[in-house]
Amino acid sequence: VRNTVVMHATVFSTGIGDAMCSGRHFGATGEYEIAAKYCLDPYAQIPLPRQEVVRNRENTNAAIRFVVHHPLEEARLWFWRGYFGYRDDHDALQGIALDRGHLLHDSRIVDVLESVSDAYYHVMLVLALLALPLFLRRDGPHRAWRLCLLLAGVQGALVPFLLYGDPRYKIPALPFIAIGAAVLLSRVTIGRSPRLRDAEYGSADRERHATDDGLHDASEEQRRSVEDR
Repeated sequence: VRNTVVMHATVFSTGIGDAMCSGRHFGATGEYEIAAKYCLDPYAQIPLPRQEVVRNRENTNAAIRFVVHHPLEEARLWFWRGYFGYRDDHDALQGIALDRGHLLHDSRIVDVLESVSDAYYHVMLVLALLALPLFLRRDGPHRAWRLCLLLAGVQGALVPFLLYGDPRYKIPALPFIAIGAAVLLSRVTIGRSPRLRDAEYGSADRERHATDDGLHDASEEQRRSVEDR
């Protein structure tokens, strides 16, 4: 709404074009960067707010042309965007290094927190990846919900690949990583506990029998209706 009123153009986000352009040019590393030479400077003479609209449109088109004309380079950059985007998860602590007045500025505790944060994140990521087959299983209850959850997680995980490898761009995927890890741990717990395993399969059997009974009752009603006629 703001963009439509102020810029007289229906644009969802004027930053997407800049991000796509910054991640797609010769010399791009896949890591976070502001490619001013390619994506900002050519539009510096255009007055605001029109500059944002034109720059977003042209940078988006330039990124698309790069993908079309240089698919191998784009594939190479996908690897590096994924690497830099998912390499670690302590970027929130970087603000401490920039804030000289912060209590933990220049403290070794920050290094400890970074290590702990990264270790926890890597464990969750591995568990979530190991849980993928559980979401793809053909059998078991709630298959449609499992697939919807998986697709939503994949959608969030693609953001660093589509833009550039900034750790903050994986934030949409983090809740789904946590859910995947929890599903795997739950499965392991149920597998080790006969009581929980019986409860799970007993519930599934009851649902299946209830469905079968419902179909049987419907069939009986239909048969009786035909006989009455």
